[in-house]
Amino acid sequence: MGHLIRLFFCAALLQGTFLYSQTGSSPKWITGKGCAQGTDLDAVRAKALQAARADAMKKAGIVVKAEDVLIKSESNRTLTDFFTEFAEVHTRGLILDERNVVEAKYFSGSEDAVEIGDSVTLEALIGILPGDPDPGFEVSLETNREAYQEDEPVVLKVSSTRDGYLTLFSIENDSLTVLFPNSLSSSNLIKAQTPLTFPPPDLYSLRLKAIPGKTKSEITFVAIVSKGNVPFSPIDEAKFEGNHLKLKQAMLTRYANWLYKIPIDRRSSDVKEVQVVRKEK
Repeated sequence: MGHLIRLFFCAALLQGTFLYSQTGSSPKWITGKGCAQGTDLDAVRAKALQAARADAMKKAGIVVKAEDVLIKSESNRTLTDFFTEFAEVHTRGLILDERNVVEAKYFSGSEDAVEIGDSVTLEALIGILPGDPDPGFEVSLETNREAYQEDEPVVLKVSSTRDGYLTLFSIENDSLTVLFPNSLSSSNLIKAQTPLTFPPPDLYSLRLKAIPGKTKSEITFVAIVSKGNVPFSPIDEAKFEGNHLKLKQAMLTRYANWLYKIPIDRRSSDVKEVQVVRKEK
């Protein structure tokens, strides 16, 4: 009987001190400002944060497209967290840390139709990445479904055009979970043109949970292949609790700093978002 991986998420965005190994200019603290309006408090806050981070990136010289900042802004689904898309799509710069986040909210309208406004100011530690991507290095991430009921098994398949070392993450809002490698599946070598399947068949299974209080939510999987093995620090903490495999969660700032250690030409990645629908009782 295989074991289950159940993913539970909590918000985590903490400040810390990090070491930087990229050559070139040192990371710099840059102030960004952003605002948003709407009727959903969580969505408005997420959009304002995205706009503030994008403003800081623009001031650092990173070109940002509006559609990359306002992810799913016209849908009713939860906004994909800024780090998820932005850290991987814009390889020229990464937000390595944040501090002094200040919000100012206001409410307007009638009792039946309240509009929320949010203005955010923050300082972002931005690292500019030197070099150019390897044009022949591509990674593909696929799932067996686009949407899942809670507790349906998820199968991920990763392919790479180069030999390398695979790290798999799941990200939801401001929470990141390290899926692979882990203490039970530690060999993460992936051969070129040879797809790798996770979880390993007959060993354990990956099953998702919707956010408490939501009928549906989105989870994003990120596959990163690096030409050298660059371990992500929390991967050794995985253990079974009954029939469930408990995996380590980490700060998204740690994720960005880990990416920053790997030169652009020595890594490639792909992102896949799936929807999780709560079971009706």
